[in-house]
Amino acid sequence: MEEVKKEDSKQKKSVLRSANRMAKSIVESANISLESVVKQIPFILFLAFIAMLYISNTYYAEKTIRDINKIKNDLKDLRAEYIYTKSELMFSSRQSEVAAMVADQEIKESTVPPQTIIVTKSKK
Repeated sequence: MEEVKKEDSKQKKSVLRSANRMAKSIVESANISLESVVKQIPFILFLAFIAMLYISNTYYAEKTIRDINKIKNDLKDLRAEYIYTKSELMFSSRQSEVAAMVADQEIKESTVPPQTIIVTKSKK
């Protein structure tokens, strides 16, 4: 078990060494000096800042889409509840239903039609 761990660590170290050698050879072959790298640091930081803005904008857009979908579902539920409540109100406000609801209270429906009351203005 320990031999396997040692071999793994040796392999990792050798991979890192070869990666370092390759990076050094690329830098040396491209004639990149420390001065030119330091001059480019503001531009590299600018690119990193733009990348962070891009990522945060993507997350914000995805969150907004999730919120919109949630609100759409809530709206569907509320619309269904509104239609159900409206139909219940229409049913319970029918004349026959109102008469049935107040029948236990011994309130009866009037059989005499309503009359209009005309008031004349009198001079004082």
